[in-house]
Amino acid sequence: MQDREPDEFRESTSFFQIWLLFRQNRVALFSFYLFFILILVALFPKLIMPYSESMEFVGEELMPPSWVEKGRIAFFFGTDDLGRDVLSRLIMGTQYTLGSSLLVVIAVAIIGGALGILAGMSEGIKSRFLGHFFDAFLSMLGACVAHADTLEAKLRFAKQLGFLEADEDGYFQKAFKELGVSEKEYVEVMLHPVTKEFQKLMYSAVDSSDYAQLLVMLVIAEGLYLDWGSKELPLPERYVHLEWIHLHRGEFFEEWVQFLVNELNRVCQDKTTISALQERWNQAVALELAFFEIGYEA
Repeated sequence: MQDREPDEFRESTSFFQIWLLFRQNRVALFSFYLFFILILVALFPKLIMPYSESMEFVGEELMPPSWVEKGRIAFFFGTDDLGRDVLSRLIMGTQYTLGSSLLVVIAVAIIGGALGILAGMSEGIKSRFLGHFFDAFLSMLGACVAHADTLEAKLRFAKQLGFLEADEDGYFQKAFKELGVSEKEYVEVMLHPVTKEFQKLMYSAVDSSDYAQLLVMLVIAEGLYLDWGSKELPLPERYVHLEWIHLHRGEFFEEWVQFLVNELNRVCQDKTTISALQERWNQAVALELAFFEIGYEA
């Protein structure tokens, strides 16, 4: 190995081999360089901007781009109604758009990675709980992070994912212990046919990649829990009942459900999609009703 030239040694590394293959694809290579340039622009916008993004040039309002008649090279993309340079504002905007996207990706990667590690490493209740009972619901929240059309909504769904891991998972572990549920009972659990159908409906919403379809499922599921959890009735004393009620009432849960309702109202402005959403709404309500009726079965 010591007799080999440095270049020969580097060529034998896997990273260098990958780079050689990558370099053969001109489209991929061009995209890589373009992305690298965007990163630099987002990191150091003030070094590239010809003017400050807030600088106003009096008398130069609504200037056309430089390649249009009456345009000036000093304002390459023209100016806005306040006389601010459009190119400078576009460069500064890169920092917010690219930076916020990277922030969401990092947040989702951290939360999703943590949940995946817990599901893979844990034994007993948590593994079964995360791997089966929670799977469809977590998939819907993850899909909302991916398909929500605003940064604020993406971050709110990511926050809810963290809440589910921290609070609801802990509740189920304690509840199963208090109820004396054996390992065999929760590992070899058989889902009720109604539960299976509702699970299929949740997965179909995930597969649709439609933000509005996902919101319909969440509004119904979480809205029903808030409805009964907020009733002014005497509270039970047992932990398994009392804590489940507390998890679905109060300011935090009310804010979460109201957020879902507001999002659904916002994205359902297009009346052409209402019929499909109504069909899913009716299916979900019917299955939720059947699910609650299970508790009265002999």
